[in-house]
Amino acid sequence: MMPAMLKPLVLSVLALAAWCGEARGIPADHPVRVFELGRYRAFPAPGGTGDPVAALDDADRAALAKPGAKTWDALVDAFAARCAATYAATAPPPAGLAAWLQAHPAQARDLWLAFDPRFDDIAGGLAVLQRLLDADAKRFERFFQLAIAMAVVWDSPDAVDSSRHYPVWGIEVAQLPPRMDLMQVWDWYTDAKRQSQLAFKPTDMPWPVLVNLVDLALSPAEAQWAAERYAKQASDLAALYPQVPYDYDKLEQRPKLGSKPYTLENLKACGGVCVDQSHFATEIAKALGVPAIKCTGEGRYGGAGHAWTGFLAARKGRPLLEFTGRYQFDYYYTGDCFDPQTRTMVMDRDVALLYDAATGGFPALVKARTLARIARAVEKSDPALAVQLAGQAIKTNTYADEAWRIWCRLAAAGAVERKVVAKMGNQLMKDLAAHPDVTIACLDDLLATIPADKLDERVALYEAAYGLYRQAKRPDLQIRLRLAETRELGDANRAAEALTKALETVQGNAAEGTLILPLVEQVVESSLRFRREVKGFRIELVRDGLKKAATDFPKQRGNKPSPAWAEYQQLQAKLD
Repeated sequence: MMPAMLKPLVLSVLALAAWCGEARGIPADHPVRVFELGRYRAFPAPGGTGDPVAALDDADRAALAKPGAKTWDALVDAFAARCAATYAATAPPPAGLAAWLQAHPAQARDLWLAFDPRFDDIAGGLAVLQRLLDADAKRFERFFQLAIAMAVVWDSPDAVDSSRHYPVWGIEVAQLPPRMDLMQVWDWYTDAKRQSQLAFKPTDMPWPVLVNLVDLALSPAEAQWAAERYAKQASDLAALYPQVPYDYDKLEQRPKLGSKPYTLENLKACGGVCVDQSHFATEIAKALGVPAIKCTGEGRYGGAGHAWTGFLAARKGRPLLEFTGRYQFDYYYTGDCFDPQTRTMVMDRDVALLYDAATGGFPALVKARTLARIARAVEKSDPALAVQLAGQAIKTNTYADEAWRIWCRLAAAGAVERKVVAKMGNQLMKDLAAHPDVTIACLDDLLATIPADKLDERVALYEAAYGLYRQAKRPDLQIRLRLAETRELGDANRAAEALTKALETVQGNAAEGTLILPLVEQVVESSLRFRREVKGFRIELVRDGLKKAATDFPKQRGNKPSPAWAEYQQLQAKLD
């Protein structure tokens, strides 16, 4: 049990004022997904792509003309007030909740800023809160961060069903026992007797983390079974995943589970495949009070994907995202997971970034995320001001990834001097070295600040980033980067240099399997073109290089041939 390991996450009333989807790097056109056992429906964000809250008023702009130490806090407070007025105008809170929020202004501030106007049904979320308040006002106040998480997830109950269904396949809906309802989940986490049994106390966690707890989708009997059987395993959640025996017959459409109910107990007895192992580990973790996510991704063998579990852990008081079932020999560098607030797909690395940001202190994260949201709103109308706001957000909390993205976009548009870009680019690569997915997302914008005729300077940036991703042990990003660099070298009549770099990268990373195939294709196409156009080109050297790399390429997984290996062979054959 780990009741005290998240003490650094104990919240002040300001702890979560600015965390919302608008500032979490979710693209405006990111589709909402509703999962239904092996398939999904996608549709646009119900709230549209814009932000209905006015970013700034005249008083804010006047203060920004000569900002002082308190200006940024005042800006956040003013924005929070506008959120309250804007949302309440179209979705007024029920009378009882309205009175409670008026008597608790700090909590009200957190709530209004928690809603994501693109994805949340604010009226539905307020109705959820009223039900929780009516049930027990004292409990509501004590567990208010949990209540916020309930509001932004259970405002759309299909989010909870989607969490349950994703990415399960091979069963019928009728096999799923009725899951807990809103009040049963609330009682599960707020019951006084159960607090000592939970690995992490809900009062010690912020609502963005709790979002991946309150989508608990077990039946009451399953939750009780999990709590009774696995209470002592809360400190070793990684051991949960393999407790579901692997059912190879399910791959042949003959699952041992058959038509039995899809319950945790039956999964343990009958077995399943990786999605079932992930479901088992994830839901038990939640039942024990540990936020957890199901992750999916494709490894180096190609073909069918894989599913594993990410869960909250704490090491020396620091929140971390750890995994079980993420087989390192398959090289699953990133995974997709379902965000139950927005009902969109995000990377598991985004969740890990949240935990790093939390380590830096939630008050700083609050300010940074709010400033990033405001910066986004004025990005087109007032680029200079947006640069100022995004820069202050980064200064406040360097893990504010959306602020970095905005700042780099503005730099690419010419709103920042090149010498400042160079300095900030170095800071980005240094501070977020542990989060290379953010840096590579910003790299195109940084490159856009370097003129096309300064190719050596651009190559130097490519090589610096390449070294960073090598140090971070992310060959997938090294390959992506090398693809872009070599294409640019080829377009600049430096095709021989491009081919050399590409072939070296293939040889050094052939074990990555399917990930290396686009670069192999580029090597083959370039070589064939050279054979046609360059007299004396020795294509056999490339052929030998690919043959050497083939010794490291993964050729099968278990007793089945790798689809990626078949594709590699086909590309090799083109050089004969």
